[in-house]
Amino acid sequence: MTAPEPLTCLSWASKTTCYVLENLGSGLNSSFSTALLGSLAGAFAGAMAAQRIAERSKRREELLKEIRSTNSAIMVAGAICNTVIAAKTQHVKPLWDAFKAAERELKEFERQRETQQEQENMHFHYVADLRLFPCPTLPISILQDLVFNRLTVFGRSLSAVSTLSQSIIEMKNAYAKREEIILSFRNGSVPEGKQAHHYFGMPLSASVTNREHPDIISAMSEYTDDCIFFSSLLCEDLTAHGRRLHTTYCKSFGKDAPTVSYADFSTGRASGTIPPPENY
Repeated sequence: MTAPEPLTCLSWASKTTCYVLENLGSGLNSSFSTALLGSLAGAFAGAMAAQRIAERSKRREELLKEIRSTNSAIMVAGAICNTVIAAKTQHVKPLWDAFKAAERELKEFERQRETQQEQENMHFHYVADLRLFPCPTLPISILQDLVFNRLTVFGRSLSAVSTLSQSIIEMKNAYAKREEIILSFRNGSVPEGKQAHHYFGMPLSASVTNREHPDIISAMSEYTDDCIFFSSLLCEDLTAHGRRLHTTYCKSFGKDAPTVSYADFSTGRASGTIPPPENY
């Protein structure tokens, strides 16, 4: 018998693998491979650097855009506040003050008549303010878009916008209701001899009292103050937000960030035109 061939040879596949590995090893040591790997490493590093530059540029543009949007929101909120302050100063506060003064005079007249300081056949004389004035038009939808969609603000700022929006709606409703009441006085819908009862909310009978008119004037005054307070509060919050963005920008990209707007309401607060925070 022929002796078996010793198992010292590799199979064809194994030989092929060894050949590839041997040539790969020698290829990696060649100057061409070194240059190729160096080029690949350089390209990768360049791509990473370009990505970092692009991300940095994008972040810079985002900060600039939000600072500008913040300034726009401050301007709109400030415009709303100043518009409502003007309406309060020109119309709402004089109306409310005159009504309360006449109401106090009426109560004093009734007190004197009850104590017989005034004769029972004496009549109380008053001047009814039946003027109509328009509710101010306010750009609340623009403010909502800026704050909700373009700024990264949270908490109190978002709540202030929502409350301001609802206060504007209620203020408009109060204006409209007062106009309806005033027209009822003018067109004779209120019975003769009962106008003072409707105007001051005095009892019409033992079981009927109509306080629509005094209540609506009170509502106008309250919602006007709400609009002023929350719009001024929002200006403060947005200014603080803008200054934080400005600081972040300057630390990251230098000192060429836009100046942050600021609404100065110190005069309104000192005069009491802007309600104090403790009221809320």
